[in-house]
Parts: sequence; structure tokens; C-alpha cells
Amino acid sequence: YSDPNACFHDLMAAGKISPSQAKNFIARSLRAVADPHPSGTTLQKLWKHFDSQCAYCGLELRPGLEQASYDHLVPAGGNHLGNIVLACGRCNEYEKLNTDWDTFLRRKAATPESYRERHSRIVEWQKLHKRDHSQVNQVLLEEAEDCIQRAVRSFERELCKLRAAKDKASAVRRRNNQAT
Repeated sequence: YSDPNACFHDLMAAGKISPSQAKNFIARSLRAVADPHPSGTTLQKLWKHFDSQCAYCGLELRPGLEQASYDHLVPAGGNHLGNIVLACGRCNEYEKLNTDWDTFLRRKAATPESYRERHSRIVEWQKLHKRDHSQVNQVLLEEAEDCIQRAVRSFERELCKLRAAKDKASAVRRRNNQAT
């Protein structure tokens, strides 16, 4: 997905989002207020550098299609361009998750040669786009992290209440079925 919100809405519509994924979306959305995602024109450089292929498995990708997404090499490393690579949905959303990118790439590459090629391309990308720390307001980032913790705790509290209500309704339904 080229737009993280589109991914979220599609997953929600399909009933395929887990509470864990929802917490991840909450965290990313709030963090992006303090550390915005790169713009569309800037992301075109990413597509060119990775030849419209997943940085991990080499799958051919096309902009705008749901199979294409952007992966953070370091999950909590921020939204600067050097921390983002082009990835297919399978690698980004289902396989890599929070695994260290190099460990994941070693596992994913079919041959040592493909590992070396993809690894050098990612490292080159990181060198070309080092983070400029002067552009990030650390105080705002810390506030965002506090906000994320509060939001996730609230989400978990409400999720617990909902699960308890579901369990209670199931127990009532079982009792009613046994009585008949």
C-alpha cells in the first residue's frame, strides 16, 4: 500500500484487522503527527532506487496497487527517507513484522548473491538519505510517545471490557441452549 490509511481501511472493511494490528496503526498514526511520512514526490526516489521491486524479495511492484507498501527498516526508527524501503505487502505486513531487516533479508533471499545485491542496495539507500536530526522536534516526539502509550492502554482497557461482555453473552447463550 502506498497509503497506510488505505491499508487500514481495506483491512477493516474485510474484517481482517487484529487488535495487535489496530494498536500498531494507532501508534503509527500518532507518531506521524510528530514525524511525518515523506511526501509523494520524495517517495518517487524510493521507487526509482529499488527499481519498483520489493527490497526484500524482489517482487515487481506498481504504484497505487495494494501489493506495494513502505516498510520501516527499524520499526521505531522514524519516518525519514533512509529508514523506509519499498516492500511488497507479504514481506511488510505478514512476514518481517518487527524482525531486524538484515536478519529478515538473510532468511528471505533465495541465494547468497541475491542477499548481497539487496543488502547493498538498502545500505546505499540509507547512506544517501541519512536522518537530519535538526528536522525532528524531540520534545514533540516524546509527547507523541506518551500519547501513544495512553491511547494503547485505553484501547487495551476497552478491548478487555468488550471481550468480557462477549464471554458473558456466550455464557448466557449456552445456558439458554441447555435449558431448551
